Amino acid sequence: MPTRRLDPKDLLHMQTERVFRSDNEWFFCTREGIGVGPYASEEMARFRGKELARRLSALSDKQEITACIRNFVFETSGLVEISTLKRQSI
Repeated sequence: MPTRRLDPKDLLHMQTERVFRSDNEWFFCTREGIGVGPYASEEMARFRGKELARRLSALSDKQEITACIRNFVFETSGLVEISTLKRQSI
């Protein structure tokens, strides 16, 4: 498992199961405790979890990490962040 620059050097990382199933959909959980998903299969949840871990491994700032997770969720879910939408007057 990749370590991040913010991780204490003497911290022993124990790999826990971060991929889980809920209501027939698959999710993974970040180190920050954020559930990401749903995905159609366990394999896709694992793949996306590894993809996010690679992106996070180069970051050192907590705000950058949070922004990266947020962007990843929006990119992989097809959602558009509300702040990017233009408000239309009624």
